[in-house]
Amino acid sequence: MGVICGGGNANKSLGDNQGAIADYNQAIKLNPDYAAAYNNRGIAKKSFGDKQGAIFDYNQAAQLYSQQNKMDKYLDAVEQVKKLENK
Repeated sequence: MGVICGGGNANKSLGDNQGAIADYNQAIKLNPDYAAAYNNRGIAKKSFGDKQGAIFDYNQAAQLYSQQNKMDKYLDAVEQVKKLENK
């Protein structure tokens, strides 16, 4: 899954948000508990202008990060949701 998510990161850095989202979708399909894929897909959706999709993904990432005891990443995801909701 790291390879697929890495492909998503590469696509995102090249400005190919749709390609990145497709890669993150594949990573999530293979491992629905992959919090980083939800978080990164949220970043790509935000860049693409899909505010509600980004909020959904950040919330999913936050929930998974909390379950995985990754509280710093949980707080980052929650902060992203707050920023998007206040726009």
